[in-house]
Amino acid sequence: MSDNHYVAYVGTYTTGESKGIYIFDLDEKSGELTRRGVVEVSNPSDLIVSHNGKYLYSVSDTGISSFKIEENGDITLINDMSTGGMRGCYLCLDSKDRYLFVAGYYDGRVTMMKVEDNGALSGVAYGIFHKGLGIDLTERGSKPHVTCVKVTPDDKYLCAVDSGLNQVKIYEIDYTKGRLKLANVLRFQLEAAPGRIAFSREDGFAFVTCENKDCVNVYKYLDGQGAFELLGAYSTVYDNSPDECVPCALEVSEDGNYLYVTNAGSNTVLIFKIDRTNGELSQVAHTTVSLDYPKNITILPDGQHFLCIGHGTDDIRCFHVDYEKGYFLQNKRPVGIEKPSSIFIQRIG
Repeated sequence: MSDNHYVAYVGTYTTGESKGIYIFDLDEKSGELTRRGVVEVSNPSDLIVSHNGKYLYSVSDTGISSFKIEENGDITLINDMSTGGMRGCYLCLDSKDRYLFVAGYYDGRVTMMKVEDNGALSGVAYGIFHKGLGIDLTERGSKPHVTCVKVTPDDKYLCAVDSGLNQVKIYEIDYTKGRLKLANVLRFQLEAAPGRIAFSREDGFAFVTCENKDCVNVYKYLDGQGAFELLGAYSTVYDNSPDECVPCALEVSEDGNYLYVTNAGSNTVLIFKIDRTNGELSQVAHTTVSLDYPKNITILPDGQHFLCIGHGTDDIRCFHVDYEKGYFLQNKRPVGIEKPSSIFIQRIG
């Protein structure tokens, strides 16, 4: 098998005809997807592959499912494990794959799960429920909703984004005891509703989407301190669109040069150039895409293409990017898949 063979794992909602995690072979030069098969999992709305490339972890209705990635990219179930709470919505791992962290939207819970050497989950090491009331007293914003968890680049802290409480709680990670200790709280503009956080790992910048403010906040992460310095906020609104521009997916390119953001409502994708000296963002391209609810996005290994999920149109579309001329265009026919939610590209071989 070629050293540059890639597969794409796509998680879906299984309330209709969809069966679970779909596996596609990926041509990294063109972005073409060829469906290979499906593994049945109940509502695998988010998934992640370990840093060593050997294991895949998926949300399910019963908790978290762990899989071994075979040599050809197929996956084989290792075990299922309850999180001790309601179904999770977002997963992350520390850089050494010691623990899996789970965000709980419905119950406002952060869960820390031990990962064994064989990829199996041995159970919940620690769990904590966020408490309190949000300033926005609508149903969505009146109580804790953990929408994203992400380990800081130094591996010392876990950032738990809570859109309901309008903050990011920053926990110090004790890897020896398997514990989380609150170290700091990052607060936002009034009713900002932070949704996702991403890091430019080499440069120490952090980016957070603010769903109710239609913007991305940029921070300098103070390495080793669990603290963030606000550098600026950048609009995600497309040409004064009358439609909502609610930022949802957030992705930093592998080289750290570009930040991708998708907007629900206006169904747009933005690409920003990151100034790697000060974190400033300048818009490269911002265009509507012919799909509904671009819930997730992933940049292909060549850095010149990206795949965007149309959760509302039941498809995945590939786009080619010209950074110098400032545009991107769809270059492949849509790939049909019912209620896609997450996508992860992995090199095999």
